[in-house]
Amino acid sequence: MLLTRNSSDAKRNTDLKDQLRARDVQKVAQSWKDLLTQYSGQNDIIVEMILKVIGKWISWMDISLIVNQDMLNLLLPVIGRTNNSGSEDKVRDAAIDTLTEIVGKKMRGPEKMELISFLNLRDIVAQLIASAPLSELKSTPKYDTDLAEAVAKLINTVMADIVRALEDAQAGDDTRAKSEQHLHDFLPFLLRFFSDEYDEVCSTVIPSLTDLLTLLRKVGANLPASYKEMLPPILNAIIMKMRYDETSNWGDEDEQTDEAEFQELRKRLQVLQKTVAAVDQELYIEVLSNLVSQTFSTLDQQGSHMDWRDLDLALHEMYLFGELALPNQGLGTKSQPSSTATERLTIMVAKMVESGQ
Repeated sequence: MLLTRNSSDAKRNTDLKDQLRARDVQKVAQSWKDLLTQYSGQNDIIVEMILKVIGKWISWMDISLIVNQDMLNLLLPVIGRTNNSGSEDKVRDAAIDTLTEIVGKKMRGPEKMELISFLNLRDIVAQLIASAPLSELKSTPKYDTDLAEAVAKLINTVMADIVRALEDAQAGDDTRAKSEQHLHDFLPFLLRFFSDEYDEVCSTVIPSLTDLLTLLRKVGANLPASYKEMLPPILNAIIMKMRYDETSNWGDEDEQTDEAEFQELRKRLQVLQKTVAAVDQELYIEVLSNLVSQTFSTLDQQGSHMDWRDLDLALHEMYLFGELALPNQGLGTKSQPSSTATERLTIMVAKMVESGQ
């Protein structure tokens, strides 16, 4: 349910924030430092509350009151504190959420790229990914999905700002160079969480991946080699997320809700895949053709012993390929149908018919 504020409420809130900025916000920020100093490692409930308040206030206050060495010395140890048991750590997750709010604060592209560098976010994220809850405990019941979602949200925010900076036609060479470096640093992190076995984690980074692919599509035929190299791992990650996971069972009526959610995810993935096809048609045709061909070859060798998930993936991708290969659907147009796509689709269908005979 959405709550709307009338104009008088909005004016009152704006005036209050203005007065706080002018008179009290420095005292408030100092009180946060004092409280974090006093209670860190002593009272997690108080620390969590302080972090959540900082996250709520940062969007409208002077960022220098938070992004300074004294405050970071209090915040970063909480973000990096170890928890090898796999149990929930609300304080650490709150600290990551606070960092996400700091990074998400509205500012110009050059300043945001500087902020990403100053906070050393690449190393922070790398250390979080290498931590036991996200590495050693991955694919186990103790895998920390709350932490994974928190880190994925941080990466999604960073990547969205990077893409926004790259889209800015007025950006200087220095800003563009920093943006491209950040992009190459954070894309592997994004794909790590996009490929996560939990669809909730994957969905968290889809918005920024969509932004990135949209940017690459706008660049068009003159796509630099450094950008073009990003497409194969992105496409492969999309394809693998289209596959049913190992916990799925064919025809299990008890999993109808999970099935519906997975089909919704597949629709979102299809949009991403179509965008990749629009950016690099040759890559799309080659990767999908090889996937389908290899799958049907495996079917010929293994027969009924083949994993049904792999066969389902190939059939689903062949269906999507067929949609895009048709005139007016993507790879082909009414005036210039894609003869390569049509030829490959014909080969796929023939291979499917021959398989299992």
